[in-house]
Amino acid sequence: MSYPYIVLGITILIGAILLDIIFGEPREWIHPDRILGRLISYMEPPFRSLNGGVAGGFLLAVVFIAAITSVAYFVLAVSSPVAFVFVIVGIAYLKAGVSVSRNASTARRVVRLLENGELEAARDALIASVRRDTSELDTGHVVSAVIEMLGQSLLYDVFSPPLFFFAIFGPVGALFVKLVVTLDRRMGKRNKRYFEFGRWAAIISTVVNYIPARIAGYMTLLGAELLNYRIPRLSLRSVSRLVESVNSGWTMGAMAVAMNIRLEKMGSYILNDDGFEPGIGDIKKAINIYYMTVYSSIILIVIPIMIIVFLGTSAL
Repeated sequence: MSYPYIVLGITILIGAILLDIIFGEPREWIHPDRILGRLISYMEPPFRSLNGGVAGGFLLAVVFIAAITSVAYFVLAVSSPVAFVFVIVGIAYLKAGVSVSRNASTARRVVRLLENGELEAARDALIASVRRDTSELDTGHVVSAVIEMLGQSLLYDVFSPPLFFFAIFGPVGALFVKLVVTLDRRMGKRNKRYFEFGRWAAIISTVVNYIPARIAGYMTLLGAELLNYRIPRLSLRSVSRLVESVNSGWTMGAMAVAMNIRLEKMGSYILNDDGFEPGIGDIKKAINIYYMTVYSSIILIVIPIMIIVFLGTSAL
């Protein structure tokens, strides 16, 4: 390639973000989540027949991740002599993981429905985006679910899977973590079917996202600060521990702390119990924090890491 890798990397980053903002998510039949999900479902029976427990799930995770990342690396390497092709392939890999606009669009839709008094429609709009039964949620719990969704999205759909690992390992790194998160979403469930078989999918995702979760949490607080929202003197660490997930609590807790609101998943957890009851206006604030966190993270975290990595590898 005739262009420095840092130039190509930033071009890929900007291209993927613009593609997401302008066009949003691909159609369902070609959506990466759907394709990868079907592949996992196709691979699952043979590995269950080998060993239906923890070992079988571990082998599935290793084969799934290793096979796809190997092919992805080969395709990227083959395309590398032509900068334009390399950038296009890189954008495709990064966009497979980045979903800046999807959940923000869902949040805006819920706001419109709630403002129009269409609570049942607002519940239905959330079904595909949150891991809970929405059929009995009142307005406050719908608002809470939306804000928690945005917090989780900052970690799993924006900061960690594509951006943080893209900054360090390039397009294949971003795709690697997308595979990890997809495995966790499909198999890392606490039910009878996946409690043992999906254990390693959950463990791998927890380890990979451990550091990015904490960075994303504090970047969320910074995003709120930049928007001049008053942040109470609460410990983000103590709030984050109220969620069973080791990582998700950091970005969800940051949303609760940033707006001093009470977020609740009934029967599971309450974040910032002494905070105010969330209202529809808090969803709008959360969307603002969401976008400010995304773009400030790109400027203050992602691009500087890319430059440091580039300078470090160039010096070798």
